[in-house]
Amino acid sequence: MKIGDNILVDGKFPATILYIGLVDDHPGEWIGIEYWNQQGKHNGYFNGKFYFQTKHQLTGSFIRSQRIQYGNSFTQAIYKQYIKAFSNDYINHDINYSIFGKQYSDYAVELSSIIRIDLSSQWVNEFDDNDYIYNNLCQIKELNIRQNLIKNWSQLWIILEKYFPKLEILNVSNSRINFDMNPSNEFINIKQIVLIDIDNDCHSFEYILKYFPNLIDIHLDLNHLTFISENFINKIKNVTNLSLSDNQRLIEWDPFINRLGLLPFLQELIINNCGIEQIKLPDQDFIFKKF
Repeated sequence: MKIGDNILVDGKFPATILYIGLVDDHPGEWIGIEYWNQQGKHNGYFNGKFYFQTKHQLTGSFIRSQRIQYGNSFTQAIYKQYIKAFSNDYINHDINYSIFGKQYSDYAVELSSIIRIDLSSQWVNEFDDNDYIYNNLCQIKELNIRQNLIKNWSQLWIILEKYFPKLEILNVSNSRINFDMNPSNEFINIKQIVLIDIDNDCHSFEYILKYFPNLIDIHLDLNHLTFISENFINKIKNVTNLSLSDNQRLIEWDPFINRLGLLPFLQELIINNCGIEQIKLPDQDFIFKKF
């Protein structure tokens, strides 16, 4: 257990560890956490003393270590989802699962026959070393690890570079992944990325998306976009579908939403439930040329 680790509290509430130690007038060791989407009690300032600093107000709390769970490794999640339930010599069951609102039914005899992996809600926390597993998944085109406890983007870079050369769709929504280092290469085959509710702003997305130069479908809903920069636009020039819904601090149509008109291939823009106060379109010539 270390500061910065992502955990589950009581098996269902994701949080990040920000403090480990003593708390005045309360015996024993305490773990200071920031809940991701759960109401806490403070911001790390407790009974007149600063212990840690949360990113958001009233998301902090102290808990005992007994309430902490750590999720599953990638291998454990694969075993639970695909191997344990389908390990008989003769398999008479279908895998039915949903990836981003689409239903799939794949008859799975062995891992090497699967092209879509759905580990959503498995709370994957690491990509452990298991060449047998990874070597039998090099053909997959879609990886959904929504609701994960992965700590750093460097963990993702390694497995994407080493094991998933044919991947086209990546979903790492509902996570809190720290951008700690750049990948060695760009991921030119990935066409769709789903980054819903990962607690990022425009600058963070600039760093992430530049390593996916051929994206055509991007989902950044439920984040903390307050503006859209020209640099951000330059990183997603090929996009045809862009979803920014539920970024409630994105309140200015002009210039930020109008700036999306610079995207030459954009066909669909979804901005439901944002904080936009007024729609102010650019001049007519700009509209016809850019949208």
